[in-house]
Amino acid sequence: MAAITAENHSDLSSPTVPNLKIKSLFNDFREASVSQLRNITASPVVSGEIANTPNLLREDLSRTVNTCKDESYKVPAKSKRIQIYFRIMLDQTGENVTINTRKDSLLLLEKIPDGITLPSVGFGHGEITFDWHSPIGAVTVSVEGDGLIGYALKKNGRFIPGKGPEDLSIDGLPHDLLSYLEKYFSEQ
Repeated sequence: MAAITAENHSDLSSPTVPNLKIKSLFNDFREASVSQLRNITASPVVSGEIANTPNLLREDLSRTVNTCKDESYKVPAKSKRIQIYFRIMLDQTGENVTINTRKDSLLLLEKIPDGITLPSVGFGHGEITFDWHSPIGAVTVSVEGDGLIGYALKKNGRFIPGKGPEDLSIDGLPHDLLSYLEKYFSEQ
């Protein structure tokens, strides 16, 4: 993989506009080493967004970049939360995914407590989805950038809409969603 440096990504535009260089940066990150991650995070686009990220993500990223002694260590293996963070911020596969959708998705990611399996993340038309699937349960959460989430929990073979509140400004996750995740997707 070619070395990633802040210099060869210094002309990146805002993440609100699809950009092939941003997509390339994301693809490079999937295999990025700690030393390359330092360079990625020095990019004006990425570093500006990192300053605005929720505390847990910023701490995870900082800890990985600053404490890992092996400069060739592959970062995604170290923290799935960091991998999801970069995917939310840099992936350009969805259509009409706004910066507000990305920021609301980061708020949701921050609310997922330690000990809960992290979801797969998908990009659709104007939305980012968080999905958990197992043989005994499934959850899907949709974020559209309006400060709210929509979610459904699989019960008795069908998806049932969540009870809410769906407002991202509340502390934590909605009670029914958190209880379901703790029951079916706890890392134990």
